Amino acid sequence: MQFKLYQSRIRKAFAMKIGLLFIFFMSISKSAYAYLDPGSASLILQGILAAIVGGVATLGIYWTKFKVFISRFFNLKSNSNNDK
Repeated sequence: MQFKLYQSRIRKAFAMKIGLLFIFFMSISKSAYAYLDPGSASLILQGILAAIVGGVATLGIYWTKFKVFISRFFNLKSNSNNDK
């Protein structure tokens, strides 16, 4: 158990160092004078929309589980059973 905890700490420290190095190198880089064509903008927009839709879907899954938990906790009947 302690070995796994130690391994986890090493991985977190390594990830932190890599992240700091990435930020450092990105902050000292010069201008690239790059051109973003419509295909690149489309790819960026598609990634943003995919992240939003994925987040909404994840919230929807957990919201349903949360409602089921609360209804079981308070022993409430769902609305679908009352309609019949």
